[in-house]
This record gives sequence, C-alpha cells and structure tokens, in this order.
Amino acid sequence: MPTVRPIDTSEFPEVGYFAEALKRQRELQEINQVHVAEATGVKANYISGIEHGGVNVTITMMSRIAAALGVPLWQLLLPPDIRQLLYESDVLDIK
Repeated sequence: MPTVRPIDTSEFPEVGYFAEALKRQRELQEINQVHVAEATGVKANYISGIEHGGVNVTITMMSRIAAALGVPLWQLLLPPDIRQLLYESDVLDIK
C-alpha cells in the first residue's frame, strides 16, 4: 500500500479546514467513516484519506459529504476559530 503524503494546505487552507470539520462533525454525530462513505458512494478509506489530508477532495465530493452530514458546505470550509465563535453565538449548527 502506498504511503499517504499529506496535502500541503498552506496555499489552500480551506482543504484542511474541511478535513478537520468533517472529522469533528462526524464524531459529534457519532457516525463512522463507513456511514459517510456509504452515504456518498465512496469507500471508507477515501473518507479517512480526506480527514488525514492525503486526498485532494473535489467540490462535488465536499458537497456530497456536507449533505450526508446534514450541514451546509460553507460551514465545513470555515477556519476553526471562526467556526467556534459562530457556534458559540448560535449561528452555526456545527462545532
């Protein structure tokens, strides 16, 4: 099995924000990667790869994942500090 090399998110930090928010939201909803994978039509290792920064995820897949989690995509693309502030202000559904 090839070694997964994390994607450099310095140029596009939203990829990292998405990966972190996906994992956090999935864990808050107490659902596993298999559930998200089945809901989006991919394998669980693909979801794992996204969460660990080893997969270059498309906007289409981001949209499918957001729908599977029941949250708007834009909420998964926010920087963690902004996401937390908005969550504490009851603006967001996700943490």
